[in-house]
Amino acid sequence: DVSDQGDAAIDTEIRRAMQACDAALFVIGDNCHNSPWIQREAELAISRSLAIVVARIDGTDGAEPPELRDRKDVARVKANSVEIAGALNKVGKTQ
Repeated sequence: DVSDQGDAAIDTEIRRAMQACDAALFVIGDNCHNSPWIQREAELAISRSLAIVVARIDGTDGAEPPELRDRKDVARVKANSVEIAGALNKVGKTQ
């Protein structure tokens, strides 16, 4: 965990983790949209042209990160393994 090392360390860690990714999965709960990490992850996923899947946990009403809200190229599913796997498989075939 690099969160106590400041924004530059967080950014470096997110970039490192995303280097080998073809897609980014965002799991949305009640308060995720307030996290600076998730906002930066969304920015980086967009800048790297990753396929993006947003999965909402049932019974929650938190917002998607602002960077993703109006994007038409984002797959939106319920947070269950079948729907998430289906969305990730679908976006993986379009790349």
